[in-house]
Amino acid sequence: MGKYFKKEKVISAASHRNGVGGNSFDVAIVDDGDSKKVVILFKEIGNCAVLDIEMLAAENVEFSVNSWRGDDYEKAFRKMIEARIEADYQVLQMKLKEEREKERERLAQ
Repeated sequence: MGKYFKKEKVISAASHRNGVGGNSFDVAIVDDGDSKKVVILFKEIGNCAVLDIEMLAAENVEFSVNSWRGDDYEKAFRKMIEARIEADYQVLQMKLKEEREKERERLAQ
């Protein structure tokens, strides 16, 4: 159990370039023990947006209803999200390496 929430679990995470000139950001789906949320972390500390997924599905983005303390989510989840993205990247790199090796072996035959 975490300091801020009943549960602190990163379900999935990814980095986004945000186009050519936009500010890049990390996005994650997290479970805080109450519900699943989308957490958007910009690279600059203190820039975090949080929205409840079920409320988004119901098209509710209303302030004070689908509003969450980004500072608390950032403290609880930033390191976990960054670690998850790095781990996923390493897995992808290993898979690509294996595919390249298989292709080399196939071409060598």
